Amino acid sequence: MQTFVVECYWPRIVEGESWEVPHALFRVGREDSLADAVRSIGCILVPSDGMALFLFSAPSEDAVTRVGQLAEIPFDRIVESILVGFGQPARDAIATSRMTASGGVGRRFDSGRE
Repeated sequence: MQTFVVECYWPRIVEGESWEVPHALFRVGREDSLADAVRSIGCILVPSDGMALFLFSAPSEDAVTRVGQLAEIPFDRIVESILVGFGQPARDAIATSRMTASGGVGRRFDSGRE
């Protein structure tokens, strides 16, 4: 599964409206097998910009687009993304090992990239 950030520009959006998105996806998922494969991971609201950033796990960008259309959610932009952290123990353990090897907390983290 891939991860996607979905930008929605909703002037005057409030938290309650953002909770409607997972419910709409669930409703659509019962009617469309593709929608069943799209999972809402969460949302970040930026009320001062009238924006919501949703995070989805899905097999493709097309799947996210289709679900948004079926659920009548105003997706403005869909971008494939890479999930870092968020309870991924294997990656967290690697980062901790690198930090420990480089001298631990307070030292610059070396990502290993040139």
